[in-house]
This record gives sequence, C-alpha cells and structure tokens, in this order.
Amino acid sequence: MTETEVDVEQIYKAYDAINNAGDKTAEVKHSYEILIVGAHGSSNCKQLAAQFIPRFFGKFPEYYENALDALFDLCEDTDIKVRLMVIKYMPNVVKECNKFSVRIADALVQLLENETTREITAVKKALEQVLRLDPGTIPAIFNQSLKGSTEVRQRTIGFLSNDLNRIKAELSQQNNDWESKFSEEMIKALHDANATDYENFIKMLLSLNMYEKKENLKALSNSIVDAIAREDEQFDPSNENTVNKFIMCGKTLIQLFEKGISTTPLLVFLVKKILPQDVYCKLQARQQRNVLRYLVEFIIRNPTEVTLREAAPLLKVIFVNEVPEPPSDNIDEDPKIDLIKVENIVYTIYTIAFKVPTITEGQEVNCRFVIHHL
Repeated sequence: MTETEVDVEQIYKAYDAINNAGDKTAEVKHSYEILIVGAHGSSNCKQLAAQFIPRFFGKFPEYYENALDALFDLCEDTDIKVRLMVIKYMPNVVKECNKFSVRIADALVQLLENETTREITAVKKALEQVLRLDPGTIPAIFNQSLKGSTEVRQRTIGFLSNDLNRIKAELSQQNNDWESKFSEEMIKALHDANATDYENFIKMLLSLNMYEKKENLKALSNSIVDAIAREDEQFDPSNENTVNKFIMCGKTLIQLFEKGISTTPLLVFLVKKILPQDVYCKLQARQQRNVLRYLVEFIIRNPTEVTLREAAPLLKVIFVNEVPEPPSDNIDEDPKIDLIKVENIVYTIYTIAFKVPTITEGQEVNCRFVIHHL
C-alpha cells in the first residue's frame, strides 16, 4: 500500500479493527501498518496517526521501530497542530512499553527548542507524564539536555528545577533509585558546567531528599569542591566561570556549615590552589576581596592545624604585598590601602597566630602592622 492510498476513513477503520481485535493482534497487523503509513498522509491523517500509533504501540512488537520513526517524523512536521498532537500522545508509548521511555524522553527534550509557548508547555506536560510512568528517565532527560543547544539546556534545567519539585515525592514512591542516579549524573556534569549551571545544579541537588542525610550531604560538599578544579588541575584565575564557581561553592558551604558540614575541603582548595602568589595576584581586586572574605569565614570554622600551617606563609606574602612599608618622614602622602582586603587579611593572620605564631614574625610583617594600626 502506498502512502497516497491512506485517507482518514481508512485510518478510522484500521483503528476500529485493532480496537475490536482483543488479543488477536496477528489478524490486524495490516491495520497497524495503515496507521503508520497515515503518519505521512494529509494533516488530518497525521493527527489521527499521532493518537492511534501510541495507543496500540504495545500490541505490535514487530513494528516498534517503524512506529517510533513515524512518531519522530511527526515531531518535525511543519503543521503545529500535528506537532502538538504527537507531543500529547507520545507518553502513551511509555505506558504501553516502558523500555522506550528514554527514547521518548530524549525526543521530547529536543522539542523544547521549539519557539511557541504552546509547544513548550505541551512538551513539559508530556515529560511530566513520562516521569510519572518511569522516574528512571530523569537522568536521561538531564543528560540529553547537556547535549542540546543553550536554549534546550536552560529549558530542561528549568523543567527539572521547577516541575520536578512538584512531583518528586510521588516519583519516589514508585522508584527509590531515581534520586541517586539523577544526583550521580548531575555531579558528573558539575565540573564542565558554567557558573550559572553550576549554581542551578547545586540547588537541584540540595532539593533532593537523599541530601537530608548528613553522610550524603558531606559527600556532596566534597564533590562540589572537586568540581571547581580537580586535584590535578590548576585553578585558572583568568577564567571568570571558574572563579564564580568557587564563590558559589563558598556561599553554599557556609550555609551547610549550620547542618554540621565542614568547610575544610574548600579551605584546603583555597590554600593549595588560590592563595599561591602566581594565582592570587592574577585575580581581579573584587575577586581577591571575595577570596579573602571566604578565607575569614573558613578560618573561623575549626580548620585543621595542618591547613593553618600551609596557609600561614602564603597569607604572610599576601599581607606584605597588600600593605605598603612605612613611608619615610619626608613623605606626607599616606600609602594607599584597600581596607576591605587588609581587614580580612589581618583578621585571618590574628586567628592563625593562635596556632601558628610564626605568621607574625619578621620585620617585614611587624613594621606593616604598625602602619595598619595607626
């Protein structure tokens, strides 16, 4: 049968034949073929095919691939009515046979690139239906978003941030594993994420029920620090994304400290990767202020003595560079000092000195302390 031979009446007859066949699907295979061919007919035929192919999908395993190809073709149709129809009914494929849930979810995510509000709303509604049918598709939806355009990624992340929150309790009743798998995929994506996505991913992660447990939260805090720059990577002070990720990480860990999570991992990161002069001096002044502000926040939260000893000589160098030497008697002009930076440096030195007294030793430090207090 050629495509031109299929009309609306034939599609309805094919529908009736399959609907009335019960378990005798072998006798109505030809009718399902008509539905698939209808996906390449007139606009009315396409709209009917978009409804009927998913409805009977599970009855004809031998036509799975042909049926999916037909549905995916309808997703790209030039007629918005056809696209809206297939978007609406594609979740029925998952209802009929959930082994195709990931492929259906992938196709729907790609449709988030469409421009019309009606389509985007329809896609989000369809994705929500897919999630209800198979919560295990959530990691796949997230991964598919990372492969798409900026617009697809933003819309998918928006969907996962907002729409998913409304139904996550319901999903957890069906599938207890989806949170850990979703978390695993997001943590993998943190390293290569830009600062905006990094922040969004962290918010999504912290919204998961699994992070109400302290041991999980502790592991997450280590992961978000590692995602700024891995152990074998240098911190790039010229990369604003990387710097902003550090700042976002600091803000997050300070909030988590109230839940008993240590800020030490980020303090160690700061000491090893940011305070060395070849990195610190390349930061912009405002970035240096942020770094020093977080340094104070971390130093007062019970760091290890080992970390303090590593920080002491680095901070000493920063102090000497930030605070000028005393002016000679014949110079009336006061030295220029960034008081915000110096205040944080001095407070940190003062705090460290209780355990590492050598941080205040040396003429180059003592003479500058005199100037600082004048």
